Amino acid sequence: MRTETLSQKEKELIAVGTAVSAGCQRCCNYHFKKVFEVGATLDEVKASIMNATNVIAHADEMMQRKAYALMEVTREEVEVNNTEQLDRMDALVRIGAAVASNCTPTIELQIEAAKAALLNHDEMMVAIKLGKMILRKAGEFADEAISESLESAGEKEIQTG
Repeated sequence: MRTETLSQKEKELIAVGTAVSAGCQRCCNYHFKKVFEVGATLDEVKASIMNATNVIAHADEMMQRKAYALMEVTREEVEVNNTEQLDRMDALVRIGAAVASNCTPTIELQIEAAKAALLNHDEMMVAIKLGKMILRKAGEFADEAISESLESAGEKEIQTG
């Protein structure tokens, strides 16, 4: 097993990609400034972003396939509604999805769209609470998968906190 530690530059390159993947703009603001302070090049930062967005795209593709398989339909059979005029259910689903995406501008956009669709506060709070609960549970499941994967590779269990 390797015992050397990562350099601060390597850690910041990881943090940049992770912040992008997490959809955390405040994290991006902090780590994009920090990564250049520790000597990363523009090409190294671009590579971190590319790697992160490739992971996001792959995860999105896998989840779409899973959802369609659960419905026993093909992607072509699902009508996509990206219109400006959202109905009540579209707005509620988008709020929950935005919260789970962890991207604050997306959350703000979807809440404003829900207000425009005349959803009330209580309805929006249900979607927000569900988005937060699913985001938390997804994190717990990810921790389990990490621990199982590390155990199968003979590594110690990850410490969460």
